[in-house]
Amino acid sequence: MTASLLSLVMSTLLVAPPSSTPMPWGGWATVTVEDLPAQICAGQPVRFVFIVKQHGKTPLDGLKPTIVYNSGGAVTKVAATPGKAKGQYVADVTFPAAGTWNVTINSGFGESKLVMKPITVANASGDLH
Repeated sequence: MTASLLSLVMSTLLVAPPSSTPMPWGGWATVTVEDLPAQICAGQPVRFVFIVKQHGKTPLDGLKPTIVYNSGGAVTKVAATPGKAKGQYVADVTFPAAGTWNVTINSGFGESKLVMKPITVANASGDLH
């Protein structure tokens, strides 16, 4: 009986380490972007409004999210500021040139981020060429 009890305790410790051990899971959040304009033009600011929710449920205030964007060259980073709603953040991004841009929103909550589909930016006159 003692050997069985020892075996059970050892297997439990392997599956569930003591609570003082830091766990690598549980610290994630979702980023949801509100509507962007149908067309984005170079040199004109675009307002990104997004909400950060812990585990996709609870809006998170007090974060310092950033938006990082590039188009094959230099990387630009813009800080977001708190919006009107709980967990909402706002950042104005100005793409300097037409082309395809990669955009990532870093939530400010651990490593959680949103990598958006590439955004096509038109030139200042609205042409995509």
